[in-house]
Amino acid sequence: MKNIIHTTKASLPIGYYVQGILLNKIFFISVQIPINPFIGLITLGINKQTFQVLENIRYILKKKFFISKI
Repeated sequence: MKNIIHTTKASLPIGYYVQGILLNKIFFISVQIPINPFIGLITLGINKQTFQVLENIRYILKKKFFISKI
């Protein structure tokens, strides 16, 4: 069974991609880019970009697993 995961708190996928897919018991997350979904802009600086990508992944994981402390 396939479930598509979507949250507005992570960068939106471009084209035909999705943020995440749960296929059987395996969870796939698409490649994330350092776009801040709240302002729609790419974060400047490698440290801030890395943080933004990890935040996007965190929100996708929270959406799927309902985890409050990641």
